[in-house]
Amino acid sequence: MTISTTAERTTVRPFGWRDKIGYAFGDLANDMTFMIQAFFLMVYFTKVIGIDPLHVGGLIAAVRVLDAFTDVGMGILVDRLKPARDGKFKPWIRRIAVPVALAAALLFQPFIANWAYGARLAWMVVFYILWGSVFYTAINIPYGSMASVISDRADQRAELSVWRSTGAQVAYLAVSSFLPPLVFNGKNVDAGRFGLAAIVMAALAVVFYFVLYFNVEERVHVAQKPAGERQSIGALLASLATNRALLALVVAALLLLLGNLFNGTVASFVWLDYLGRRHHLRDLLLGPQGRPGRLDRPGGASPSRPSATRRPPPAAPPSSRRRKPSRASGCSSPWCRPCSWWAPPSRCSSGTR
Repeated sequence: MTISTTAERTTVRPFGWRDKIGYAFGDLANDMTFMIQAFFLMVYFTKVIGIDPLHVGGLIAAVRVLDAFTDVGMGILVDRLKPARDGKFKPWIRRIAVPVALAAALLFQPFIANWAYGARLAWMVVFYILWGSVFYTAINIPYGSMASVISDRADQRAELSVWRSTGAQVAYLAVSSFLPPLVFNGKNVDAGRFGLAAIVMAALAVVFYFVLYFNVEERVHVAQKPAGERQSIGALLASLATNRALLALVVAALLLLLGNLFNGTVASFVWLDYLGRRHHLRDLLLGPQGRPGRLDRPGGASPSRPSATRRPPPAAPPSSRRRKPSRASGCSSPWCRPCSWWAPPSRCSSGTR
């Protein structure tokens, strides 16, 4: 394998902030379509389109298995194709940016709600597979591999990884914070707003993909292997079965992805069925008056102790000496505490304070 680095390609600008910020926009673009699937696929198709939850869950699980093969196939395809004028991985951003956004937007359009059940189910299956197993795979695999050709230095590649995570977190916070109040109306899903939100997020994804495309440079050229040195798909899968460390990483990655999808699905139902549109995360965590709340009722207030009426404790008795605990003193507490100023009145039978 021959590698030409930046030292040999003097016409390419040096690695800098444009590459870091541009690479962060890549995962920001990815998650514009991925997060809406992770958070709202189940709630949208069950509440708006009327699909059986078992069918939605079965589709999600089946596509995750399908992704195990399409991801490997896409990696092999990218590795074996000759690089274009703009690089080995960047062309895939240019080619797939619009198809992946279009598939994501069409998946969440509400005009199919009145179709026959079989047609609605077919629409969901076709566009979810097109978005996830075909287009998202075709753009995410090259994007993830792009860091290896942006720079030949390990420290700069590590910086790109950090900026990629930053882009993903920004997308996560934006989608999870701003989208639910827009598309949830009380305990109902606003189908029209949901379809419009899907279109807006798809358009943003295209913009962010091209921010990535125009700000990242491929500086490392990796020569293609001869046909006889390439590893076949069968040999690759066989090595996966015999390599315990690699198999553990694959299983861990799969469980992590399924856990994230489950967490996002549960979060959307919690927001919709418990919080509603009027209540916000601040009320859940701090209560309606900014005090720590509980999940006993919406808004964080506890039903057993109203937060608005809290009686201040009575003043301490003038005497500094307190009566020792005794059953004969009239204290009915099971702990036999004295009926002093700090004991609850309900535990004192004599009323002595």
